Amino acid sequence: MIIKKIAFILILFAMLFVISCGDVQDINTDSSLNNDTDQNADLGTDSEAGDSDINADSNTTADTENENQKDTATDTENNLDTDIEETEKITVSGNFTTDKSKIKVYNDRHKQIDLSRIDFNTGSIKTLNEIKDVKDKAQLITYASLLYPNAARAMKHYLAGTGEDLEINLNDFFKDEKALEYRNSDIEKALRAAEELATDDFVTVYTIDEQVHHGLSGDWKNTLGSYFVNIEIKNLISTDLFGIECYSATIKYTVVDFYNWDTNDYNSSVPVIELSPHDLHELHKAGEAKEFLSIGVVEYHLTWAKGADVETVLNGK
Repeated sequence: MIIKKIAFILILFAMLFVISCGDVQDINTDSSLNNDTDQNADLGTDSEAGDSDINADSNTTADTENENQKDTATDTENNLDTDIEETEKITVSGNFTTDKSKIKVYNDRHKQIDLSRIDFNTGSIKTLNEIKDVKDKAQLITYASLLYPNAARAMKHYLAGTGEDLEINLNDFFKDEKALEYRNSDIEKALRAAEELATDDFVTVYTIDEQVHHGLSGDWKNTLGSYFVNIEIKNLISTDLFGIECYSATIKYTVVDFYNWDTNDYNSSVPVIELSPHDLHELHKAGEAKEFLSIGVVEYHLTWAKGADVETVLNGK
């Protein structure tokens, strides 16, 4: 009986031991599963980090390419700016250009001529007797050719009423000290511009704007007052002579003035005839005289070395 009890107890312990081992295995299995899960979680984190690094590298590469594209675009813009500057340098120098589209000369003169045609013979505010008196006095200056030869000639042409252009005698004109000073200054600027614009092929250079000049004296002051100048540089070419840059060109120098009288000037007095500019303009409105263009042209065929002063160039011709 005792033996049976002992055997029963042993069997019971054996069962408890088996059950206990099963629980330990379950616990180990759960632990392994958790470890696997943790490892997977770690792998997931590493994968995301790897993706982030790849994306970061990709973004860096894209940024670098964008920067390179920006640099290339900037370089292109700089090249375009350089091209534009070089083009401007080739076609324009000061008041001179090889580009005809930039020329503005004679614009003011054309406007004056157009307005003059509209105003001519439209009727004076003066009576017929007053107009006759003004015209008789204006005739007096035509007789003062010894004192004012060019002014007398211009007034005679005005009173003739043809409106045709009148040629300016430039040989006489340049005897005026101020006119000669202006001519030399104008051609000096033309020489410097020619040096910049010249090529080894023939080119033509034009004045962009007419240059207005004041300060004449005596006869020419009463003939023109102020006047305009424009210049054309024809057959310009650059050559190298024993290492010295040389140039050749024909410079066409034009003096132009529209002979008219200021209708708003009641106070000034014209020498000899003692008439105001307003009085003389009324002759144009009455159809007893007609405004016209005074114009003089001279050409200089010049050859010079770079930087040569104008007096040396002109006197050496």
